[in-house]
Amino acid sequence: MHVFFPSNFVYWNKVKNHEKIKEKYYTEILKNKNTISKNQNWVAEVVTSYNNSDWNKIFFNREFCDNVIWPYFDNMLEKLSDNIPIPEESYLSECWVNLYEKGNFQEPHQHGKPFNKIDGRYHSNVFCGIYLLHLEEKNKTVFFQDTSSSCGNTDSKFNFMTDFIEEGNVIFFPSTLLHYVLPSEKERCTISFNLTSVYNPSETFYPKIYQ
Repeated sequence: MHVFFPSNFVYWNKVKNHEKIKEKYYTEILKNKNTISKNQNWVAEVVTSYNNSDWNKIFFNREFCDNVIWPYFDNMLEKLSDNIPIPEESYLSECWVNLYEKGNFQEPHQHGKPFNKIDGRYHSNVFCGIYLLHLEEKNKTVFFQDTSSSCGNTDSKFNFMTDFIEEGNVIFFPSTLLHYVLPSEKERCTISFNLTSVYNPSETFYPKIYQ
């Protein structure tokens, strides 16, 4: 037996028909901007629909998922199948808008949550994503890994800048990978989402920490 934890990775892909998707969703987002507010639980200065489940229903449809999420998520699983746990199935569990104006930012955070046992299988948001819907400058998302050790002299910290990833790309990463957004100079709009994946408890990669 062995325990397999999801590896840290960042995977991105250009979304087909981005301009058409943007025209529909960005227009709707701007039209309803006043109904989206700052999340009081965040330090970040960013307008978000994170806590507005009614508004976020706009993304829970086959059109959005089939055009923005699933083809590229499946590509990711295929490319990284030797390094990450492949779920039996996955579904969109959370999706929200982030609107940035000049000076807005997002503090370091991660999306990891414990596994839940439902009908004999384990569910958790192992994977997350960011769809770069509208950028007026280079992307400001930064992924951060701190492998510092208090038991020795090891001090390894790594920032992965994504300023080369352009508007219209969707980015996938493990839910436990720290990330943040540098202060914006111009307007920016992203759609973030959590994917809940389902695993059979007999799989050897299931993290024992959650058992």
